[in-house]
Amino acid sequence: MSKEAPLILLHLVLLSSVLLYPHTEVQGLFAKKVEVHQPAQLSAALGETVTLHCNFTCTLQNRDRFYGKFYRVKGEKKIYVDNNPISRATCTVSSTIANITVESKAVYYCEVKIPSDTTPINVNGSGTVLTVHAEPSSVEIPEPQTLLVDTEALLSCAVNGFYPQSISVTWFHRDLQVPLTSITNHLTNNTNGTFSLTSQYRFTPVVRDSGTVCRCQASHPAWRHHVTLERVLDVKYGPQSLNLTSQSRPIPGEGSNKTLELPAGSPLHVSCSPDGNPRPWTGWFKDRGGRLTPAESPVGCSNETLHVGAVQREDEGVYWCVARNSYGERNTSFTLLVVVHDYVSFVSSVTVAACVLLLGVVSICLYARCKPRAGQGSQR
Repeated sequence: MSKEAPLILLHLVLLSSVLLYPHTEVQGLFAKKVEVHQPAQLSAALGETVTLHCNFTCTLQNRDRFYGKFYRVKGEKKIYVDNNPISRATCTVSSTIANITVESKAVYYCEVKIPSDTTPINVNGSGTVLTVHAEPSSVEIPEPQTLLVDTEALLSCAVNGFYPQSISVTWFHRDLQVPLTSITNHLTNNTNGTFSLTSQYRFTPVVRDSGTVCRCQASHPAWRHHVTLERVLDVKYGPQSLNLTSQSRPIPGEGSNKTLELPAGSPLHVSCSPDGNPRPWTGWFKDRGGRLTPAESPVGCSNETLHVGAVQREDEGVYWCVARNSYGERNTSFTLLVVVHDYVSFVSSVTVAACVLLLGVVSICLYARCKPRAGQGSQR
């Protein structure tokens, strides 16, 4: 073998090593392979600070140098991240991104470079996907316009400043889920890249809705908890019914054909209970020949109650209870009959009976006195 054969063999070995291990630096007769490892995914909320990190296999000598950076690709351009601390002891590269924004969402690659006079090494990691999320900055159900019974109304639920846009909103009315056909959602983009949603629930209030609760529940896959808001419905309506009671008992009769009979001299207390929102004003009136006038002394009224200390024949008549508010008026009536006993006839009867009895007694006495005298006369 010629003297040049060992040198040729060495060159072949070195050349094959470079071809087989492109990410390997050859130092002397030793090969050094580099592998970069980094997390597949990382999540952060808007405004937070996040740290990217990667590590790589290395057997560095004191004279070896290496560099590491993170970058993301935008179009065909690499955008490198500043602040890339490197640890020779642990062979790690880290990078901190402060004040995360929507634009921070990307795939970040860790790039490691080991310069060499022979074969420089440039290795990239598989990439870390940074996802960004934001819980809503505010959620509210604005005060609706006046809710009127039997009039179509609209409730809105505003969810602002969330990210990403995959949000769902559910409405509940009287603890029942509202069908999707009654809900309309409007999504808008904010200048900072977040989203806002206005969800509207369209319905027609009824009387029993007043005082009940409507709930808006917003959910998002990135949120730790769903957000729920409530609104107590204040439905306005006029008087719906009037109930007349005397001593806590309903006055007999239907509609305006109610009649109450009381003995003369007994007290009268009739309550009129209206239903309405806002609570109706209530007043009592007496029908005086087709003309309604406010009930006056000796008949008086206090709010919903008509009262008379001792009813007399002149208190008889038809009394109307009228209830009204800004949204309607309703009235009802009853007839008061006063039963008066005929004391004159009673006294006359008693007097006649006494007189008859007295005459009878007198007659008996006279008869008793006259009878002995008649006997004495006959004996003579």
